[in-house]
Amino acid sequence: QNCVKESLRMFPPLIMLMRMAMEDVTTTLNGKTYTIPKGDIVITSPAVSSRLESVFKNPNNFEPDRFGPERNEQKTPFAYLGFGGG
Repeated sequence: QNCVKESLRMFPPLIMLMRMAMEDVTTTLNGKTYTIPKGDIVITSPAVSSRLESVFKNPNNFEPDRFGPERNEQKTPFAYLGFGGG
């Protein structure tokens, strides 16, 4: 199972995920507050986010153990999107 998760992390089947905000969404990043207005489209790329060192340690290495109980790197919400996060 960890090998499959790691394969999907490194080579996700979806290049981009697009979602429409169903209501105004307020979020804070680095001390600055942003509002995503209802109806706006939000886009993320699992192909990019799964290779960020701030999300996964050694992101360009194939390391299935990152999903094991000792490391459990997918514990951050939506760090691992697999097939789109639901």
